[in-house]
Amino acid sequence: MYSEYSTKRSKWRKFTENSPEADFQTLLAYFRELFSSEEIPVVWTADKYPIPANVSAWMSALQISSYPEFYQWSDEHRALFWEKAVEALHIRFQTPYDSVLQPSVDPDEVVWMKGAVFNIVESCFQADPNQTAIYFKAEDSSDLQSISYHALYEKINTYASGFRAHAIQPKDRIILYIPFSIEAVASYLALIYIGAEPVLVADSFSSPELIKRMDIVQAKTILTTDSYCYADKKIDVLSKVITAAPDRIILHSATVADANTIRHNAHDVLLSEIASSASHEEGPHYHSSSDIISILFSSGTTKEPKAIPWTAATPIKCASDGMLLQDIHEGDIVTWTSGMGWMMAPWLIFATLLNKGTMALYGGAATKKAFIDFTITTKVTVLGTIPSIVKLWRAQQFGKIRDWSVRVFSSTGEPSEKEDYLYLMYMNDFKAPIIEYCGGTEIGGGYISSCVLLPNAPSYFNTPAPGGNFVLLNNRHERVTEEEAGEVFIIPPSIGLSQRILN
Repeated sequence: MYSEYSTKRSKWRKFTENSPEADFQTLLAYFRELFSSEEIPVVWTADKYPIPANVSAWMSALQISSYPEFYQWSDEHRALFWEKAVEALHIRFQTPYDSVLQPSVDPDEVVWMKGAVFNIVESCFQADPNQTAIYFKAEDSSDLQSISYHALYEKINTYASGFRAHAIQPKDRIILYIPFSIEAVASYLALIYIGAEPVLVADSFSSPELIKRMDIVQAKTILTTDSYCYADKKIDVLSKVITAAPDRIILHSATVADANTIRHNAHDVLLSEIASSASHEEGPHYHSSSDIISILFSSGTTKEPKAIPWTAATPIKCASDGMLLQDIHEGDIVTWTSGMGWMMAPWLIFATLLNKGTMALYGGAATKKAFIDFTITTKVTVLGTIPSIVKLWRAQQFGKIRDWSVRVFSSTGEPSEKEDYLYLMYMNDFKAPIIEYCGGTEIGGGYISSCVLLPNAPSYFNTPAPGGNFVLLNNRHERVTEEEAGEVFIIPPSIGLSQRILN
């Protein structure tokens, strides 16, 4: 069977190399002919990867010769794996940990990095200060904005001082109901810097849904914007916040000059006023590894949304996955088609900055060709997206993107369809694998994914996430056979796994 798979891989490669100008329909017809529905349609192999992968450096240091052996080591030596992840990411501690893992019979009582005192924001700024930290482009603007690591750190300190001047204290919960942008990232990290607990809520939610989430976390303040352009439409955000009636609104606006005009509430303030009220740098608030640094919500599509806290340790999971699965290197330009209210926004922030990369944020509809142009202009190397967007790219027949710099694709959020994802690989002339990435807010990342060192097939996983494992059980709580479907049970402990919910 393996020999047959190998032969078909060779046939696919030969066909694509001999037919570089073949259109997608021609390739699709051959793909359907070559691979039956039961077979794994490998169309990319690791020998095509253009640079040494991060995981290869780990394997070399550990004197491990194969990726399966590396994954097995990471699963069997969890504490040592996570200790090495902390070292590889150069996490800065005010007080180092006594032990990386204090185990417990109850997985909810496990303690990671016992005794450590740190603020994760400090570890996000170890890149060259002159390197670009974020590119941003609004859909209705021709201007490409950028901010360096140094300037972003200064902005965070300015906002942190201003938030403190406006009586925002550690453990205060501030809802961010705002699109993904430089200001959103700076505000989010500044709140973590001072020990507050920023709460992310998608700005697509209605006022009743916003109120529901305000009540769950007992938030009194909402940081928002007035409006923005998305898919050629003006999206009014502020009116929904006013209807929700928080005690205080912090407004980021390019047009509103007086906070009193928002709704004639003396507690309301402009984000620009927060910045102008900054005085001197006081330094960060330091956390233990189990302290809450942010709160996110489950989708809540069928039941009451669950408020899921991310602790000071969770960003290490984001960044470890980004390093070993998406293969984010120093200097990489990383984007993900996510809004600020969803898990992949903070994941992108921490996975990129802790790995010394550059975020590329597009403030508009990623379904349009303008987003593709943005990824070309910013030279995106790691492009994360969702299947419904790729389906629309295919429907619009974007074709091959000759000027892409993409080395790795990644996908999450929805089940993908292999012919759509074959199209995504075709768009980049089959130069990049697609790292399928399945996990959740409660994990801080993925539990099953793909690795650039293994053969890649569209819409298939090829590895559990390093440092963790899972099992598939049937309705009798027995391991499934090859013919059975089952439910995923994650095997703790692992950094990133939620040990509590707030409601």
